Order: sequence, then structure tokens, then C-alpha cells
Amino acid sequence: MRIESKQQMAELLKRGEFGWQVETYIGFNTIYRNLPRHSDGRWMLRYLGIGGCTFPRYGQRLRPVEVPYILNQWICEGADLERVTLSRCIDDDRILIQGEAMRTHEGLSLRWSPCKLPMRIALATEQYHCTGLYALMLLQSRMDNNSYEMLNHLLDKFDGAVVEFTTIDGPLTDTGDNTIFWEVRHY
Repeated sequence: MRIESKQQMAELLKRGEFGWQVETYIGFNTIYRNLPRHSDGRWMLRYLGIGGCTFPRYGQRLRPVEVPYILNQWICEGADLERVTLSRCIDDDRILIQGEAMRTHEGLSLRWSPCKLPMRIALATEQYHCTGLYALMLLQSRMDNNSYEMLNHLLDKFDGAVVEFTTIDGPLTDTGDNTIFWEVRHY
């Protein structure tokens, strides 16, 4: 199966196709109904727009009290409110490794960073690339078994796709998974 757009990817994400996810709300009405009323942690507000959109496609980290203000700005600028998502941020201090994995003619290919920063900033700050056995061993040494199996499942199911992930220093779920798969994309 090919994933041709961010909207298609968001639908698959919402259906749970990429395994466990952080608390995420898609669309203005869902965000409005579920927005935390107290200041617990940081949240990532994203616009799943199309190329050339004027809204920050890679998200802004906000406290809950800031979300309505930014949403109002986007409404005034004409944003399609069904393309807005709000996700709870993970604690950057817990990050072990993050990046993008895919299968190529060299086997597993991995672009990664150990930086404890948001992924775009981490990859711009300190980025490594490895392939084959080294990439496999690096991921196996950081991911728990469930997460490593999910990565392989995603690479099999979405042949040729890039899988974006973050692995942290402990379990995120009751089953011990320590990795979040943010995106699977062919676009």
C-alpha cells in the first residue's frame, strides 16, 4: 500500500495502523472538546496542509492555554480546520534515538540523531546515517521487541516508505513499547 498524502497518513494514524500513539486529536471540533483545561505539559499543534501552505506544517509546541490563540490566528488566515491536529509532546529528556528508517537496495537504511530535541531540530543539529547490519543492530539495541517488530511490520506493509520514529528510555505503554511511529510516508 502506498501513502500518497499527509491526509491519508493521518487517517491511517487515527485508525491505529502505526501502533501506539501519543494522545492526538484531529480536527477543530475534536480539539476543542478535548483540549486540556489545565496547564499539563506541552502540546504540538500541526497543520496537515498541502505543499505551499502558509501555516507551520511542522508544528509548534504550546501550553494548553496557548492553543486557542494560535487556532484563532489560523482561522482568521483561512485554515481548513479539519486539517489541524493537536498531540501531547513526549519529554525530550527521555529520547534515546529518533529519525527515519527505510529499506533500500543496501538493506535497512537509517538517518538518525541522538539529540534530545524536537526531531527536525535534532536532525539539523547532529545527524548520522547508517545502513545494513549496523542500522539493524543500532535499532535492536534501542527499541524493545514490540517496537522493533512494529517497525518491520510497517516496512513490510508499506513497501518503499520512510518510517519516522522516536525511541525513549523506558516504556510508553503497558506492553512495554518504547517507540512512537510518527509518520509512514511515500510522499
